[in-house]
Amino acid sequence: MRILGCTATPYRLGHGMIYGSACVAPEKNLFDDISHRITYQHLRDGGYLVPLHGKVAHADSLTRDLSMVTVSGDYVLNQLGEIMCREVHLTTGREAIQKYCKEFKRVCVFCCTIDHAEKLKKLINEDEPCVTVHSQLTQIERVAALDTWKSGDARICTSVNILAEGFDYPALDCLVFARPTLSARLFVQAIGRVLRTSPGKESGFLLDLTDNTARFGTDIDKIKADIPKRVIEGKEKKDAIWKFCPQCASECHQALRKCDTCGYEWPAPEIVEAAFVPEMKDVSFEPDPPVVVRPDEIYMSIHTSKNGKKLGKCAFICNRFRFLSVWFCMEDYYNGYAVTAGAKRWKEMGGFDPYPTSCEEFERRAENEFVVPMELIVDINGNYPEVKNIIQHEDTGIGLEGEDVPLFEDDCSF
Repeated sequence: MRILGCTATPYRLGHGMIYGSACVAPEKNLFDDISHRITYQHLRDGGYLVPLHGKVAHADSLTRDLSMVTVSGDYVLNQLGEIMCREVHLTTGREAIQKYCKEFKRVCVFCCTIDHAEKLKKLINEDEPCVTVHSQLTQIERVAALDTWKSGDARICTSVNILAEGFDYPALDCLVFARPTLSARLFVQAIGRVLRTSPGKESGFLLDLTDNTARFGTDIDKIKADIPKRVIEGKEKKDAIWKFCPQCASECHQALRKCDTCGYEWPAPEIVEAAFVPEMKDVSFEPDPPVVVRPDEIYMSIHTSKNGKKLGKCAFICNRFRFLSVWFCMEDYYNGYAVTAGAKRWKEMGGFDPYPTSCEEFERRAENEFVVPMELIVDINGNYPEVKNIIQHEDTGIGLEGEDVPLFEDDCSF
């Protein structure tokens, strides 16, 4: 049997990547690697998707509120909905939409719960027509709401998850995030709704009233899809659902405010609410240009990966990043592109032919053959800075402000 997998989001909340070994043990992925990858940047440059820009809330604007919400994978929606349905949050949401979304013809607002979507719709309706689409509507009601929105009789539509994935409406030119999420998959799928091309549409706009953009980054091709630390440590935890009474030590559900055993009442959590539209900043969803770094020292070692394979490691010491590393795969543990990429990097570092065939040979030769490069070209868009090119001479082809440079192809996964 041959299995073909196609996805726009190769990561899952609480699991990690769905290929390779970067997932929570003891789970194993069906696919060892990606056979083919096309990026948002390629599709945008080819005219298949539109550029994305927007305004996002200051990263700290929801920190205190969200600290009160239980996390079980993603945020527990009923608790999240309670906070976002408070009058002050609904009002600031409406004001932000009025302030930043006036020029757009079709606006979709992603909400936390049905109650949240309905209440925000009611508030927006005081200013202009607004519809809502969610699972509690009948099929006729849902079609009628969508027709009203698409025809232009209502410019704004509030929704929950029903329009976040698989909904294709190319004319949509403005997306509003009023729902925080820990899911990189949901974040990217939602953004995809506003990237479709349509006649007269030059770009998409994202108004992020949450901390989603701060969490996942602005480079769509390198979304930060980390596995939560407690999941890695095997603590998908009981105390996310249960708590203990401080008076009688009975186990109680997190949602309870009163202990069934002794009658102890937990105090209501203090919710710190913003009484104004959160501080916003302009964002262009483009990768930052590469930067130039001048290393001071290098040292070599042998590294053992999580799956037990060994590979060569060259670490650069520099002021800006402290440590930067590049990797060398040899034939004793790897083959194919991984070895070819290692051989290319070996030459960049000043190593002589032939390329080492084993970790033992790498360690023996690298110390004598490698020289400290004059400059490194570093990509700063991912979770960690990544060395994309190694320059041994003065003509780098890049300025300190980050002009275009020839970069290595995507690193292999190990």
